[in-house]
Amino acid sequence: MTFTVDRYLADLKERYGGVDAMLLWPTFPQLGLDDRNQFDMCRAMKGGVPGLKVLISEFHDRGVKVLLPYNPWDQGTRE
Repeated sequence: MTFTVDRYLADLKERYGGVDAMLLWPTFPQLGLDDRNQFDMCRAMKGGVPGLKVLISEFHDRGVKVLLPYNPWDQGTRE
């Protein structure tokens, strides 16, 4: 399975007229359900951090800004 940026953006364009920014939220809704922190969840995404960088680059190449949330309160497992 791979990320399908073009297909996703085409669908958003058809339904909503397109987007210029999107939120990638790898911690929702599972943060706090186990001992992983927000950085573990980014590493657990398809392709890990290198895959996340590629995904973000693909959005940037198409003129879409990417927002990644930072959860400063996520200190329950470890620093």
